[in-house]
Amino acid sequence: MSEPRRIRPPKEYEALMDKLIDGGMFETKQAMMMFAASLGRRFTGPKPLGSPGEGIRWYIFEKAGDDAFVNALALVYKNDISVLDPDSGDGEDVQSIFEQYASGGFQYLKQHVVDAPGDFLDNALAIVQQYQMAQQPSPVGLEGIDRSALELLGEFEV
Repeated sequence: MSEPRRIRPPKEYEALMDKLIDGGMFETKQAMMMFAASLGRRFTGPKPLGSPGEGIRWYIFEKAGDDAFVNALALVYKNDISVLDPDSGDGEDVQSIFEQYASGGFQYLKQHVVDAPGDFLDNALAIVQQYQMAQQPSPVGLEGIDRSALELLGEFEV
């Protein structure tokens, strides 16, 4: 029996993850990966993973309900529902696409939160505030869905 799939952050950002978790910004590496992938989708796009770090069991993402976001991210990236088929054979599964977006998000976090002047928590909150201030109303027919969730999946006409 093969080992269960693990989501791996880039090894070069493991110290950053520890710093942000120890600093109280995130409770878990899984939550940190979700935030980083969201930033990667919004600001940088997918970036090569490079050397993978210590993995987080896929079960942790499934248990938290985050597998839906991971799948949606892959759907947007590939624009093809066959990406959800684990036997599609194109070499890029939903987890690796998620890892690439998280890699882009970690790059953004390092540049705009950790390496930027000021307190890293204040810098992170400034990113969230900037994003919230740029919000527009939801498209007709999708009013019940948070606009920020819709924007992560692509552009919508209002």
